[in-house]
Amino acid sequence: MINHTEMFLLVIIYKVDAIVNSVGGDFDLSEGALSSSILEAAGDEIQEELLLVKSPDVCYGQVTTTKGHDLSCSFVFHGVLEEWNDDDAEEVSAHYK
Repeated sequence: MINHTEMFLLVIIYKVDAIVNSVGGDFDLSEGALSSSILEAAGDEIQEELLLVKSPDVCYGQVTTTKGHDLSCSFVFHGVLEEWNDDDAEEVSAHYK
């Protein structure tokens, strides 16, 4: 499993056009390894923009786009996913077999 430091380095080292990130329905980038690494590298402005551009009627599967801010990418796509529960892993994986 990748730790926070390794995730942060992956976010800042690679030069890409966009990053795809998963967020919860509250759009809090301080939660989760990738989200918090993006927040740390991009700066607080990305969190502020995300809260401004998100739809007031959040639904799972929704994708919201922000600028990359201090990241090397132009855009970050934030997909809203349900909170992961290890107890649901078998049920979820059954959908993809």
